[in-house]
Amino acid sequence: MSLPALDAPLLRALERARGLPLPARAWVPVLSFTVVAAVVLSAPAAPCTAADPCAPDAALDLMGGALLASAALTAVSGRVALGAGVVAALAQPVLGGTWAEVTTPWGAATALALAAHLAVQLAVVRRRERVDADAAAVLARAGAPLTAPPAPAGVPRGPLARAGLLAPAAAVLALVLLVAGAVLQARGTAEEASSPVVTGVVVAHPGAEEVGDDAGFVVAVALPDGREPVVEVLDAAEHPVGAREPVRLLPGGGVRLVAEPYDAWGAPLLAGASAALALAAAARRRRGTRAPASGPDGAGVPLLRAQGRVLPGVVLVHAADAGGDDPPVLAVPLDVAASARLLGVPEPEDGDELDLPPVRPLELAGVPAPGAWVAVRCAGTWLPVAGPAEDAVDGPPLDLDPDDDGLDEDGLPAMAVPVADLADADRDGAGGEHRLPRRLAVLVVAPALVVTALGADWATDLLSALAGRPVPAAVAAALLGLLALEAAWRFQLRPRLSWDADGFTSTGVLGRSRRYGWAHLLDVEADRRTGVVLTVRTGEAGRLDAVEGAEREDGDAVEALVGPVRLEQHAAGEAWVPERWRGWRTAAALRAALLRARAAGTRTVRVVERVPAPARPAELWALWLLVVVLAGWPGGW
Repeated sequence: MSLPALDAPLLRALERARGLPLPARAWVPVLSFTVVAAVVLSAPAAPCTAADPCAPDAALDLMGGALLASAALTAVSGRVALGAGVVAALAQPVLGGTWAEVTTPWGAATALALAAHLAVQLAVVRRRERVDADAAAVLARAGAPLTAPPAPAGVPRGPLARAGLLAPAAAVLALVLLVAGAVLQARGTAEEASSPVVTGVVVAHPGAEEVGDDAGFVVAVALPDGREPVVEVLDAAEHPVGAREPVRLLPGGGVRLVAEPYDAWGAPLLAGASAALALAAAARRRRGTRAPASGPDGAGVPLLRAQGRVLPGVVLVHAADAGGDDPPVLAVPLDVAASARLLGVPEPEDGDELDLPPVRPLELAGVPAPGAWVAVRCAGTWLPVAGPAEDAVDGPPLDLDPDDDGLDEDGLPAMAVPVADLADADRDGAGGEHRLPRRLAVLVVAPALVVTALGADWATDLLSALAGRPVPAAVAAALLGLLALEAAWRFQLRPRLSWDADGFTSTGVLGRSRRYGWAHLLDVEADRRTGVVLTVRTGEAGRLDAVEGAEREDGDAVEALVGPVRLEQHAAGEAWVPERWRGWRTAAALRAALLRARAAGTRTVRVVERVPAPARPAELWALWLLVVVLAGWPGGW
């Protein structure tokens, strides 16, 4: 039975299956946690008094650190992050004895915000864990049979080996912070217990011109001995001017309010975050060192055919339908000594240059993707795999000695059109442009409007201070809105690339647009992470750029314009938004559209010229005018 081939269409299907939609990105729980933090910071807190001081609570701080870190650890280990968040959230009212506060309006709002955050995190974790199952389903639909390869030789053995370096380091850091926090707290408590207590009077709340950023968190207290030291507090508003406050006179001349005793909260908070990181890193490392010989249901892993080169220490895997200059799609690490013995060559040492062997047929067991364990069989022998597969886009091309000179019939670099990568809209017609679809523009415009609304008051105060007189809110909002919308236009909304039968136009972030004939295009590279990079020959016809190493060729100055320039055009990632929202090209589709237009166009046109940048649409000006009207309306925003 012939195995299904790991070809370009199957690689694209796997990339789509393993891609994460926008709602499943690791930063989504961080965003939802900011809502919880906003609610908590907005809720009124019980004031600290001498009769009921704000006592330190290391256990509560420890759980707070774990809760804070759990939102940011989804990308490391989703299950550990979610578990840490749930445990820390439940421990907060238990350790703090604040169950009764849930019945208050602010307590209920905090509980609901926290529950919503954990629900969002649960949804993100579940979606991220479906990636491998979705990829296996793609291979099953392609007809890949299941097999059970031998366990790789490079799997670390034992819990310490599986833990890696980050997990033990974070665990040690958590322990050191816990001990340091306990020592500091004990020292501060003992110092307070031996200090005399006097009654002082709050005489002032120093402003920013006196204490800078500490304004609002310090008060000036008049003591019986005539001194008026500035004392740090949690909130100056809780200690009004004229209030009588019991004060501890610490050794060395320090002063501390009895209502707010010493609290070494920072050490246990960071310890909780470090402990959560240690658990998440250990779980990730353990998952990464698992190389199952069977799938989740115990039925084996999919088997595919490909081609590649086997070297001591690595297998460079190419797609089954790869062309002459196509790079490898995967690099599978091997045990260096075992693979050298298997190949019958000396074990290479650091710095040795290896001769690349010929391309051979390969069989791959597992999901062929970076980060996944892939078993490789060559000529009926399973190779000694030593770790998960890695990306190999910078590897050597399939054909190291092409038969031709790399030029087509017009004397230009030969670049085949990957028809399978073309988007449906690019299969007819030679012209087009690459831009964000209008229905997705709201994802870019909305943040610009939010920034304008939230920053209008700040911009008004800043401009008034600079001008030395009041500046109308409409003027400040107009300037801020203009900046925000202009940034949205330049970085996201504006078409960065357009093309027709004669050439293409590239527009940079700063607004420079240049028109190039197809004869100037030397290469087009595509990568789903960085986008598309076009390498072009610079200069205008009849003029030779001063480029080091350039040699003039009589009668054809353009051909001597070497020193190519790389134009980066960021294409959309395949999984930036859900499938039904996608409406623009991926990096591979954009590369295919450009090569198709080049092949069908007039490739003898040689021109490089400055052209006007794309004009801003009327809708953008209308939004800006709306910002100005709303800001100038009575009552403002």
